[in-house]
Amino acid sequence: MIAFSFSAVLFGDVTRTLAAGVVVGGMLQLGIQVPQLLRSGLAGFDSKIDFFPTPGIRQVAKLMVPVIFGIGIVQINVLAARSFASYLQEGSVTANLHCGPCDELVLVHMPLPFRPSFCR
Repeated sequence: MIAFSFSAVLFGDVTRTLAAGVVVGGMLQLGIQVPQLLRSGLAGFDSKIDFFPTPGIRQVAKLMVPVIFGIGIVQINVLAARSFASYLQEGSVTANLHCGPCDELVLVHMPLPFRPSFCR
């Protein structure tokens, strides 16, 4: 990628040149690692991999599903709010960006001392 960044002047478009550098670098890395895996015998993965070997890991995985869903909803909300703010006057997107941490402070961090009493 570094070599491609120096040659970006020759190609003209820096973004595409760096993207090509990332792809070529990934292919070179894969080309170096795969032969070593084949020689060591680690390339053939067992098809019976148990991702949840213990009941505790299964329970944590089940508890993580609503968390991941909630994080996705928050990201969609931020995207929609910024999209709507982009149609408003100048500086609205920036104001929306800066009010996010304030919102997080009030809704997430300030109630933290009360959470243990809520859990009982």
